[in-house]
Amino acid sequence: MKEKLITVRISEDKHAEFKLAADLIGVSMSALLHQYVVKVIKEQRAEHPEAFAQSSAEEPKPSAPKIVRSTEKVKDWIDGYIDAASSDGGEPVSEVDRERLRKIVEEFLKQRENERLKKKESP
Repeated sequence: MKEKLITVRISEDKHAEFKLAADLIGVSMSALLHQYVVKVIKEQRAEHPEAFAQSSAEEPKPSAPKIVRSTEKVKDWIDGYIDAASSDGGEPVSEVDRERLRKIVEEFLKQRENERLKKKESP
């Protein structure tokens, strides 16, 4: 299966913070993003199997529901990911670091959503 490259543009300070967050968890930035992609697909496939019924090579159906990102989902995902990384021999992560990571990921998601909306509105 051919792999695709995803390019994400973020500010230098967000890049540095995300790098720090990934280092705190004990994984690469790429692995952290990959884990998030896999988790979102799994969640959305479970919630909307009809939208995923077509071939994965095709574009999503226009009627596919918009992904809703809630703070609670972000928190649960981060906690689960950190717990899994810690149980694999990584160092335990403090609640302060978990909260910092939550804020970084939430800000990243907000920035991406704003960029997507701007792109959609421009002619």
